[in-house]
Amino acid sequence: STIEFSTPDLVRSLAFGGCIGSITGAVFGFMDGMRSASESTVLKNASNVAKSKYLIQGTTRAGAMFGVFFSGFHAIKYGI
Repeated sequence: STIEFSTPDLVRSLAFGGCIGSITGAVFGFMDGMRSASESTVLKNASNVAKSKYLIQGTTRAGAMFGVFFSGFHAIKYGI
């Protein structure tokens, strides 16, 4: 039994992987940023703005990486 290729199904699969991956990555990135910020002697003495920039950068970086990975995973799983 073969499955017909459908571009809308591929896009839907990519979007699903990207959404789930970016949400998961953002949560992991935020948790890792909070852990490393609490352990860092430099960030303990930094301003709140510097701490929030550090957290936002880690959150967006991890979210983007997870989103791209999961999107690619779902594209491969779809059968590209």
